[in-house]
Amino acid sequence: MRLTLRTLLSYLDDTLPASEARAMGEKVAESDVAPELIERIAKVTRRRGLSSQAVIGEADERIDANVVAEYLDNTLPEDEIAQLEQKALDSDAHLAEIASCHQILTLVLGEPAKVPQTARQRMYRVVKGKEALPYRKSTGNAAVAGIDGPASVDDTREYDEPLLMGLSGNQIAYSLAGAIGALLALIVVIYFAIPTARPAANQGYVALVPGPIDPKLKVPNGQPVKKIEPITKKPVEDPKKIDETPIKKEPVEPVKEKEPVVAKDETELLPLPREFDPRPIIPIDKPDMERKAMAKLESRESLLVVRRAGNAEWDRAVPLKDLYSTDTLMSLPGNRNDVRLDNGIRLQLWGTMPEFIQIDQLDILESRLVLHVPPAGLDADITLESGRLFISRPAAKDMPFEPARIRVRFRDEVWEVTLLTPDTEICFDLFGYYGEGVPFTAMANGPPPTMEVYFAVLAGKVGLKLKSREYATLTAPTRLTWDSAGLERAEPTKIPDNLLEWWSKTNKDGDFQKLLQAAVVHYASRFSKMDGTRIDVAFFSAMQDQKEQPGRRIYAVRSLQALDAIRYLADALVDDVRPIRQSAIRGIQHWTGLAPERDLQLYRMLIDEKQYTEAQARNILDLLHPFAREDYAKPDIIGALFDAMKHDKIAIRELATRHMEYCDPAGAKEVGGFDPGAPPAARDAALMRWKASWKRRNVDGK
Repeated sequence: MRLTLRTLLSYLDDTLPASEARAMGEKVAESDVAPELIERIAKVTRRRGLSSQAVIGEADERIDANVVAEYLDNTLPEDEIAQLEQKALDSDAHLAEIASCHQILTLVLGEPAKVPQTARQRMYRVVKGKEALPYRKSTGNAAVAGIDGPASVDDTREYDEPLLMGLSGNQIAYSLAGAIGALLALIVVIYFAIPTARPAANQGYVALVPGPIDPKLKVPNGQPVKKIEPITKKPVEDPKKIDETPIKKEPVEPVKEKEPVVAKDETELLPLPREFDPRPIIPIDKPDMERKAMAKLESRESLLVVRRAGNAEWDRAVPLKDLYSTDTLMSLPGNRNDVRLDNGIRLQLWGTMPEFIQIDQLDILESRLVLHVPPAGLDADITLESGRLFISRPAAKDMPFEPARIRVRFRDEVWEVTLLTPDTEICFDLFGYYGEGVPFTAMANGPPPTMEVYFAVLAGKVGLKLKSREYATLTAPTRLTWDSAGLERAEPTKIPDNLLEWWSKTNKDGDFQKLLQAAVVHYASRFSKMDGTRIDVAFFSAMQDQKEQPGRRIYAVRSLQALDAIRYLADALVDDVRPIRQSAIRGIQHWTGLAPERDLQLYRMLIDEKQYTEAQARNILDLLHPFAREDYAKPDIIGALFDAMKHDKIAIRELATRHMEYCDPAGAKEVGGFDPGAPPAARDAALMRWKASWKRRNVDGK
C-alpha cells in the first residue's frame, strides 16, 4: 500500500485492517513529510475561522463535491487523483474539506442502523424463497426449531413505540409545532448564557500531545516522530459510553424454551437471534501486539512450525516449551497439534489434506493462526489466517468449570464465542479461492478471492456474538457459514447426520492416503532432530530429488506452499513428473486464494526471477483462474486451449491440459490421455486425435 493522502486519512481514522495499519505506521515513521502533513491536518480541521472554498470562480480554484466523493470512494481516475491531492496540499480549505468528510463518513458508516422489529419482519415477508427463512411461517402455524412463528403484523400501522415515538396522524404535526417553539426558546436562553470570552476549541481531528515516544517510530535522520493521539471530546452525553446502570425494560411474555429439534433431511432453522445491543461489553479494538508467553505445545510427534513477527524463516516448535503471542503458529498439511493456553483453553491446529477429509470438496491444508494477549474479560484472542481449528476447554480436575469467552478474528470480521459447557467443542474452517469466471488482472485493485468460513458447534452449547446479531445459545450439532463475496452470514442451521463426516477426525483409508500419511510421519520425525537445516530448503530438496518416494515429493510440494515458498512451487510447475506439476498447480491456487495481493506477487516473481515474459506470465495466471462454465462451450476458447497445449513452456501446456480434461473428459479418455511432458511427436499425435474427437462430437454431430 502506497503512502498517499487517502491512505493517510484511513490510517488516522483507524479504518485500515491491522496488517495494513502496521505497514502504514512504518511508512509514516520513515517519511519526512507525513508527520508534518498529519500535524497540518490536525490544525486545519480545528480552525473555526477557516473560510470555505468559493462556489463561483475559476474552475482551477474549486473542487467539485462529486470529485471529492469519488476520491474518498477510490473511484476517481488516476490522472485526476494527483491534481486533487496537489490542490489539497496547496490549500488549507481543500485539505480540511477532504479530511473532515473522511472523518464524518468514518463515524457515520461505523454506526449500526436501528431498524424497528416490525419493519424487519415485513421486509422478510416481501422476499420470497430461502432469503425469507428467518421469519417464515410453516403450515398450520407449526413451531420452527422449537420457536413459535411471529405474530401477524398489521402492515398499515407500526408498533415499535420506542423507535417511532408513539405518534401518528395529526399528533405528529402538533408535536412538531411544539418542538419548534421549544427550540426557539432554547436558542434564546443559550444566547444569553454564552460567556463573552470564547472558550478554547476542543474539537478536531487529531492532536499532538507530549508524552513518551515510541522507539519504533523514527525517521531516517534519527529524529523521533511525535506521538499522535486522538483528541478526547467532552460531549454532554456520549452515546458510546458503557452505562453500568441496569437497563429497565418493559415486562414481556417469556418465550418457553423447547428441546432442540432432531435434524431431518431438510435444513432446520435455529432460534432467531436476540435483538442486537450496539454497546459491546468489551470494546473490539485492534489486537494487542505485545509478545508474551501464553501457551505450550503438547503434541510430541507432529510438526508445528513458528515464525516470529517480522521474521521470514520458520522454526520448529519444541514440545512443552513456551509459545508466544504475535508469533505465527502453523500445523503443516496432515499434522495435528494440540496447543494448550495457560488458562486451560485447548486449540487443535488441524492440518489436513483433501484426501484425508471424509467429504473431499475443498482444499483445506495447513492450519495457521496468531495468538494475542486478550483484553480484560476475554480468555483468548486469536487471528485465524487459514485452515481448520478446533477449540475446547476441558474442565480441570477438582475445579469448577467456568465458561470461556474467545474472540476469533479473520479477514475484517471479529466473532466472540462463549463455550458454555465443559464438553463444548467448536470448529472454524477458513479457506479462499477465485470463483468461476473471475479473471486475473495485473492491476492492484483487481477482484479479490472469495473467503469462506464454516463455523460448527460439534458438542455442547455456545453463545455467539457477531457484528450485527447475537445468539444466546447454539446447541450442537449446529453450523453457520460466512462468505466474503457478499458478506453473507447465513442463519445457524442444524447439521444433518450425513454431513457430520465433514468434521470427522479420522482420515479416509486408501493406498494413496497411506503414502501421504507416511510422508507426514517421516518429515515430522526428521525435523525433530533440529540439525539446523531450514525447513523450506529441506522440502525443496525432497521435491527435486527424482529418487525420493512419490508420496514424499507430493507432500513436500504442499508443505512449500504453506511455508509461502512460492518460488519453489514455480520450479515444480516444470518438473518432469506430471503428479508433481499437478500438485504444484493445486498448491498455487490454494496459496493465491488466501490473500488478494498474492496473484500479483506470483506474476512479478515469474517475470523477475523465473525469466518468463510478461505475456507468458499472464497466460499462466489466466489459466490458474477457473473459467466460467459457459466459456467452455465457446469454440474460440477451446481453440485457444488446444493452441496452448502446443506451447513451448511446459507449465502453460500443463495448465491448458488441465482445463481441457475438466471440460472434455470424454475426449481425454478417448485419446488415451495427453501428457504435456511427453516428447513432441507423441504430444502432436495425441493432440490431433483429441481435436478430431472434439470436432466430431461438438461440431459435426450437431
